[in-house]
Amino acid sequence: MTAIKPERVLSDLRTVAAFGAYKTGVHRPTLSAQDIAAREWFAGRMREAGLDAEIDGIANILGKSRASGRKVLPFSDVRTAARCQRKNLALLCLAAPRNAQRISS
Repeated sequence: MTAIKPERVLSDLRTVAAFGAYKTGVHRPTLSAQDIAAREWFAGRMREAGLDAEIDGIANILGKSRASGRKVLPFSDVRTAARCQRKNLALLCLAAPRNAQRISS
């Protein structure tokens, strides 16, 4: 099994926190330019992990495995952030593509 790489997790957290950075936190209102950019970035990370990723008509980000058989559905969100602290950003959403990649290999 692949080990967690803390430097990659921290890098992803810093990257997603940069979308809408505001003072010492994040301000990323729903469907703002910063919110859409964060969602597109995250969908790209899912594609890098081997998932088919799309953003649906109401801005949900869906990652689908091409593997046959049973599947695991990790769920979280990129979180629309209204003046929140960076530490409050969803970590699970950043781990989900890597977990899917590990499960399928």
